Amino acid sequence: MRRFQFRLEKVLRFQRQLERHAELRRQEAARELTVAETTLQTTQQRLFQAADSMNIAADRISSAYLREVGFANLLQISDSLHEDQEKVRTARDELSVASQSRARAAAESEALIILKERQWKEHRQVTARELQRQMDETAIRQWIENNSSADSGTEGQ
Repeated sequence: MRRFQFRLEKVLRFQRQLERHAELRRQEAARELTVAETTLQTTQQRLFQAADSMNIAADRISSAYLREVGFANLLQISDSLHEDQEKVRTARDELSVASQSRARAAAESEALIILKERQWKEHRQVTARELQRQMDETAIRQWIENNSSADSGTEGQ
């Protein structure tokens, strides 16, 4: 009997490795998105707090310079907010790409696994047929030997 050998085993192992790397990249992208979203929320809170402080202090601020500093601070936080929003968009795009890459690698691995299973099933069927053929030949040979020795024993009488 031939031993089963999947000729694409090395390709399958390599594909599984690619799939693992794609999953790690997807996880990394998800972490980056979480960090970007957290940073965005923090910046939004800073902006709201600064705006509230400006509203509260508006009555008390008589100096144009202090109002200007407050507005400059709001503008700086607003710029940070826009940067953080862009980082979130970029992180979402990267996560999407990484997820698609992972899905593609998983599909390719699955196709190879299905092919391997089919070839294994086919190998078992061929092996079973070969074994049955050998058993049939052995049984026929024994039957012929038993019948020919019984015939030669009856001819001598």
